Amino acid sequence: MLGAAIVAGVLGRSIELVLPVILDSAGRGLGLSNAGLGLFAGAELAGVTLCSLAAFRLGKWLAPGPTALFGALMLATTNLLTGYADTLLPIVLLRFAAGLLGEGALLVVAVSLLGSGRNAARVYAAFMALQMLFGAGALVGFGMADTAGGFTAVMQLAAAICVGGVIAAVFLPWHQVIDGHDRTSAGGPGNAGMWMALAGMGIFHIGLAGAWAFMQQKATSLGLDAATGGSILAVMMLSGLAGTLYVVLRGAPRGILTGTCIVYAAAAITGMSTGNPVIFTLAGITLMVAWNLSVPGQVALLGVELKGTDHLALVPGFQGVGLAGGPVVAGLVSSPGQYAGLATLVFLAAGLSMFLFITASRYADRS
Repeated sequence: MLGAAIVAGVLGRSIELVLPVILDSAGRGLGLSNAGLGLFAGAELAGVTLCSLAAFRLGKWLAPGPTALFGALMLATTNLLTGYADTLLPIVLLRFAAGLLGEGALLVVAVSLLGSGRNAARVYAAFMALQMLFGAGALVGFGMADTAGGFTAVMQLAAAICVGGVIAAVFLPWHQVIDGHDRTSAGGPGNAGMWMALAGMGIFHIGLAGAWAFMQQKATSLGLDAATGGSILAVMMLSGLAGTLYVVLRGAPRGILTGTCIVYAAAAITGMSTGNPVIFTLAGITLMVAWNLSVPGQVALLGVELKGTDHLALVPGFQGVGLAGGPVVAGLVSSPGQYAGLATLVFLAAGLSMFLFITASRYADRS
């Protein structure tokens, strides 16, 4: 069951993982501005957020198997249709539907099943490791698809991989509900800490997603073609395995949450400001290691230390707020080759999320 949940979750993150290639392809193929590309990404992740909020209320009526099957089919359909859209409005509507009915459903199933056990940090780290493996291969494959057939080919490939979610759904529970917990007893300092942790997750991802969404564009501004840029991003993503492997073997001590906020901010700002492809690559590697060290610890803080297993369905939503808001704000404050505003965004997001994680940890000690 855990393996099927991981497959569903990876599919739920599939667009996010290759977002830099997709945005760069859409920008060149459809002539969209950075602001338009931010709406492209933001609409999708806003849909994920809304789905997560709905699942928090409706989870006691939803079974993982049927929910994942529905999500995989809807994601395949919206991906395919997106490839044939040629203006911003239908693309935004389709990507919102993809997040709401496709990725959101898959992620709610995955996070609810993976984040509630005693070894939540290690299990979630294994989930993220599979994301990195998939993402590394997909960045190369999607970059090749873009070179061969442009934006339409990229989205056709995104539709084709959804078959994995259909297969995974067969092996997920069809009679067990996603959320069987009673929230009426939730209260006190632990409950306040849960919301602190969730808010920290969202803000953490604002800066991170803002930088990651335009990494391929940055590579292009350094004179690299789509396939080469995609390959470099694949190396960055694959390097994230170092972070997940550490958590799988050693767990996620609280200090990781503070340290990774500092490191990811420094790495993102360096990567987006440098004119050297080698420094850009090293900064991206550092960014991905910090990301993969931090998120399993964030989930464990909420689900285990704060005893917030009933709030796990909200994790994709709060992450989605950051993942949606990051590209939107970054698109508004940046343009190709000009990333000073993005650097400021990363700095502020990293600092505030670090404060929230420290505060939530203190609530965990008191609850």
